[in-house]
Amino acid sequence: MALEDAKTQIDHAFTRPDLKGLSFENVFAGAPSFLRRRYGKDLTGVDIAVTGIPFDQAVTNRPGTRLGPRAIREASALQTVDPAFGWDGFSPLEELAILDYGDMAFDYAHTADVPARIDAHAATIMEAGAACFVMGGDHSITLPLLRAHAKKYGPIALIQVDAHTDTWPDDDPSRIDHGTFCYTAVKEGLIDTDRSAHVGIRTVVEDNLGIAIHDAREVHATGAEAVARAVRERAGDTAVYLSFDIDGLDPAFAPGTGTPVWGGLSSAQAAVFLRELAGITLSEATWSRSRPPSIRPASRRLPVPTSCSNRSASGAGRDVDMAPTTPRDWTDSAARGKAMTGACRESADGPPNGPRPEGRRARDFLRVLGRLAWRTRHDPRHGERDRAAWSDPAGRGLWR
Repeated sequence: MALEDAKTQIDHAFTRPDLKGLSFENVFAGAPSFLRRRYGKDLTGVDIAVTGIPFDQAVTNRPGTRLGPRAIREASALQTVDPAFGWDGFSPLEELAILDYGDMAFDYAHTADVPARIDAHAATIMEAGAACFVMGGDHSITLPLLRAHAKKYGPIALIQVDAHTDTWPDDDPSRIDHGTFCYTAVKEGLIDTDRSAHVGIRTVVEDNLGIAIHDAREVHATGAEAVARAVRERAGDTAVYLSFDIDGLDPAFAPGTGTPVWGGLSSAQAAVFLRELAGITLSEATWSRSRPPSIRPASRRLPVPTSCSNRSASGAGRDVDMAPTTPRDWTDSAARGKAMTGACRESADGPPNGPRPEGRRARDFLRVLGRLAWRTRHDPRHGERDRAAWSDPAGRGLWR
């Protein structure tokens, strides 16, 4: 197998002949799956089942992690050609039978039902003899996953990379909260606190319920390798649940996280820490994903409504480029207003039978925006006149 196999490999998410091996499918093509593994529900002979839980309705700040599993799958296409770097020849894709089990189905409008569904979802995978690799989703999904694992392994060691310990006191069992799952897990006896550790913490904790804390400053001062060694020794031979919250990284490396906290781990430190955990008895890994990065192109091409576009002989509409021609255009409100007004003014005739009513309204609205931008810059007295225009008793205000 070599790079020339890109000529024949496509859609390995469905066509991969077996569960092991590298993939040379073009990274920019094909249906995305986690590391180009095959999708499926048959867990026979599977070592690791990768599954997504696209749930983010328990966050305190920015949502968006529901899109995490999809984004992780897409990004993972870059990692399928070579063995993992720095793992002394160990190639997980070639040595482990890995299946993309797809995402968990749930009704987003019945939030209270989600934890029980997560518990059952993980139990189905483990009953088949496979280990779980879960992509979130916000951190509230970890509580039902811990419940499922505790049923099989008993109290489990939790290794959690995070900016927060998620041990905020919360004794209301009906609440679903990404910041309290660890508190609830300890109270329910799911976690062996003497074997557990939090890494990368950068928030104040009054009572961490017996779980060791290795804050981000310690990682920076002593090194990720030393911290990993201490965490590994604390866990011993106990079954380990590894949970990596993306805000464990500094926002410079993961700006899309919902709850950014400065001073976190670098991506290099995280890689070393995870590498040095080798040897623990890992039962499951959960990745709480950040929001996929927002795409803000410098030039946005917006289709003009039919009633406000130039028409060719074939009747096709024309795109209007809303990007400035020079950087100064965006800082000059008058120029921006004139540009927006002119975009439709040059095509004000519209279709052959004249502009439709909605076309006239759109055209005139853009003209009003242009006037307001001009007045804001050049006429300090515009405010009173514009208020009068908005409150025109004849109802003509904006559309004169």
